[in-house]
Amino acid sequence: MIGVLRALPAVALLALVGCGSILQPPAAPPALYRLTPATEFAPGSRAASQQLAVDTPMAEAALDTTRIALSRRPTMLDYFADSAWTDRLTMIVQARLIDSFDNSRRLAAVGPQGGTLHIEVVLVPELRHFEAVYDGASGPPHWQIELAVQLVKLPERTLLAERDFHGDEPAARNELSAIVEAADQAWRGVAKDVGCGVVFGLIPAQGGGGYQESFVASLGGGAAGEHPVSTLIADSAGTIYGTASHGGNSTMCANGCGVVFKLTVR
Repeated sequence: MIGVLRALPAVALLALVGCGSILQPPAAPPALYRLTPATEFAPGSRAASQQLAVDTPMAEAALDTTRIALSRRPTMLDYFADSAWTDRLTMIVQARLIDSFDNSRRLAAVGPQGGTLHIEVVLVPELRHFEAVYDGASGPPHWQIELAVQLVKLPERTLLAERDFHGDEPAARNELSAIVEAADQAWRGVAKDVGCGVVFGLIPAQGGGGYQESFVASLGGGAAGEHPVSTLIADSAGTIYGTASHGGNSTMCANGCGVVFKLTVR
């Protein structure tokens, strides 16, 4: 009886050692990737006095994740293995939009919705596409990015402007590092277009004593125009005209030779 009792601890020890062989080794952590803000903005007019808030983008659950999306068919989404964004994609897009507006030096201040700024205008984004698209059975993908934005004036919640921004960039190679680099390049183009310029007007200040600036619209960037440089004029019907240093379809200049834009007051 005593011999049996002395053997039990040894049996238990052997059992524990044997159990160790059925445990799986911990999985390797995924490679983490981030997006960068737009940084190259041409010199423009003075900064507006408004403070802008950027809301957290709306997105379907398949995009509102840390996983990096890919698509092989229009109705299917999948994800790259062993890789992830550093945060949920919607949070990264919000942060990089704020950074891009800061880099443009076009506004007095910009921050997240719900922050400490005295907010007059909110940028409300909706992330509709942000995936690497494989069009064929072989070869590297290209990125499809679509960001719809609205400018909303507070506290009335008046819609001032709305526009869709698109980015498309092919990956140089079918390797994850090259694929993410293409994503970042496409994203920077979208962020630059969103922050490329705004048109604002003057309205009488409450209580008298001058005027205060009020947002009217955001220029679309690219061929639609960016970096407004002139004084705005209005005709008798209230239609507003102005010029921008970049944009247009001319190939004589690196970023287009400029545009004359027209805004119709609703």
